[in-house]
Amino acid sequence: MYRNILVPLDGSTFGEHALPLALSVAKRAGASLQLVQVLPLVNPIYSELPFYIDDTTEGQILEHQRKVAKAYLEETAARLKKTGSVGADRHGGP
Repeated sequence: MYRNILVPLDGSTFGEHALPLALSVAKRAGASLQLVQVLPLVNPIYSELPFYIDDTTEGQILEHQRKVAKAYLEETAARLKKTGSVGADRHGGP
């Protein structure tokens, strides 16, 4: 029926409440989980600060966000794989 189930996570403990249901559905369907995290745009977050974020600084912030998200998703996928019941992989990104 399903081969892959996309699970969006935001890095919070609350967001991980979706994982037990996703695991349950994946087990019954014989599917694997694909974990994703969407990164927020940098400029809107910092737009109210009294200084301007130039392209270099924005790139550095975005690169840091990517590294943190990648590490989080890989760690979460590793935790899920330890259950041995379904496959879980980080999807997309650098």
